[in-house]
Amino acid sequence: MSEHLVVFPSRDGFPLEGVLHVPAGAGPHPAVVVCHPHPLMGGTMHNRVIVAIVRALTARGMAALRFNFRSRYGQGIAEQGDVAGAFDFLTTQPSIAGDCLALAGYSFGAGVAARHAPDEARALALVAPPSGDLSPDLLAGYERPVCIVVGDRDPVSPAADVRAFVAGLVAPTTLHVLPGVDHFFGPGLNRMASLVTDFLTSQVGGELSSDGF
Repeated sequence: MSEHLVVFPSRDGFPLEGVLHVPAGAGPHPAVVVCHPHPLMGGTMHNRVIVAIVRALTARGMAALRFNFRSRYGQGIAEQGDVAGAFDFLTTQPSIAGDCLALAGYSFGAGVAARHAPDEARALALVAPPSGDLSPDLLAGYERPVCIVVGDRDPVSPAADVRAFVAGLVAPTTLHVLPGVDHFFGPGLNRMASLVTDFLTSQVGGELSSDGF
């Protein structure tokens, strides 16, 4: 597996920095854009949940792009342009299969990912999406597969609120509620990453590595 520091523009021209993880083996590889939690609360691409997801993906033969949202907070709306820019960047990379892209996000990043998903993602994984982002019209036009992972002790993403949201979705959706897990995935980190990776590899490809995860 190789890691490359990259700089690319958001769709509206804002410069963004990220790390592109490419698994070993011949490409082009399917890839996932991974969105980090709230930047005003210390969220960056180095967040442990984000890193765990990326590590699991590359172990299963998928590339992953983690990146920092724009330095000027955009209320979760302008950041959709950052996600779009990440997709644009991946489609220019010879090591990436541009028609096999998916999207994942954690917390604030899950809300941004869900708002952007109808545009380009072949599959969507949301980890602990804040209940305040789960409006009835979110994902209203999205019909591709969705996976949501939450903990049953998460006050930011209460399981009851997430279940109600899932009940209104048109998209085929898998919900995992992890027992004894809060918003930060102290316990359950690897389990969460495995569930997200199992889902994404089933939708856009990837191969099980010899050592697994």
